[in-house]
Amino acid sequence: MGDKQPNKVFSDLQKRIVVAALTALGVVFLCAVVLLCFYLLKVFVSTFSGVLWPLAAAGILAMLLRPVVSLISRKLHLGLIPSILILYVIAILIAGVGVYAIFELFDKQIIVFFKTLPDQITELIASIRQKFPDLMDMGKNIFGEQKWAAMMDQSGELANRLLEVIKNSAGSMVSILQKSGKGVLTFFGLSAQFAIIPVYLFFLLLSDRDFSQDLKRELVFVNDKIRDDIVFLVREFVGIIVSFFRGQIVIGLIMGVCYAIGFSLVGLKFGFFIGMAMGFLNIIPYLGTILGLGMALPIGYLQSDGGVSTVIWVLGVFAAVQALEGYFLTPRIMGKQTGLHPMVIIIAIFFWGTALDGILGMILAIPLTAFFVVLWRLVKVKYLPMLMNKDDATSTLSAEEASRAEKA
Repeated sequence: MGDKQPNKVFSDLQKRIVVAALTALGVVFLCAVVLLCFYLLKVFVSTFSGVLWPLAAAGILAMLLRPVVSLISRKLHLGLIPSILILYVIAILIAGVGVYAIFELFDKQIIVFFKTLPDQITELIASIRQKFPDLMDMGKNIFGEQKWAAMMDQSGELANRLLEVIKNSAGSMVSILQKSGKGVLTFFGLSAQFAIIPVYLFFLLLSDRDFSQDLKRELVFVNDKIRDDIVFLVREFVGIIVSFFRGQIVIGLIMGVCYAIGFSLVGLKFGFFIGMAMGFLNIIPYLGTILGLGMALPIGYLQSDGGVSTVIWVLGVFAAVQALEGYFLTPRIMGKQTGLHPMVIIIAIFFWGTALDGILGMILAIPLTAFFVVLWRLVKVKYLPMLMNKDDATSTLSAEEASRAEKA
């Protein structure tokens, strides 16, 4: 009696289907875990934002200013505490001079802007009537001729009311805070959060230690290779944070001055104010550009002495400053530290702004994304071959060597 072949529970096709289904289920589960982690992170950051953002701000400032403290200590032969105190005095003096200069330079433009706000709105509507008559006809058709005329006549009155609201906002704020206990708590809470940043910064600067080495000593229970990889990633993240913010601050300041001078020379109303704001807001990539051009182009076109020629001059200034930033400032100051495509930068800003629930996420978007790119390179070159049981030489590389191999 011949040997009976065992009956197959699954055919080859069924096995492939089961494997594909299990793989898809695993991918869905992994995505669900990642989404859950981001949701929990968002809830955590939103709940404890009052504690986290002062720490984050102090940490970033400490990384940026530690070389300055070391320079003061080395040049003046002082200890850490006197060096930090000298840094604080210098910072206060620079801030005072900066605030005074800003108020001196912006004061006239800001006062004129708010004082002439009703006239500007009336002038804007008159300019729209003159340059876009079809738009006026469309308004008449939608709202009716009488109602539309009444709306146009009330524009100046609405502007005056808006100006009164702005003037009275400071006084009403005090009365609101006095009447609302919650408002008082919120006000003092925000004040305390800002006030605690210099305290955190002082202690972080005072602790002149290599945190990556401290982390390495604390992770004695982890495998040596994995511990080295963790330390490498921490150092990469700190390096990205420092280079990004140091570079963005310098580049933003230079671009702001260039925009301000350029817009003023081409005759744009409030050009100096708009230009400096564009440079300052570019610490969040593209934010200053979007908001600045959103103000500059309509003002340039609709101001009394403006038009297409003014818009062209404004765009010319913008293109020149962008060329200066793209071909000279960024390569010289920041190099290619992030290595991110502009499309990735835009997506990262929206993603981290949502994930971390606010402006802190938008500010940290580029460093966080660049860090995860470095992490992915390490995992792809070193750990994926190990998980797939491939006899790959890269699995024995250090984290730094694996990152270099992936870049190459």
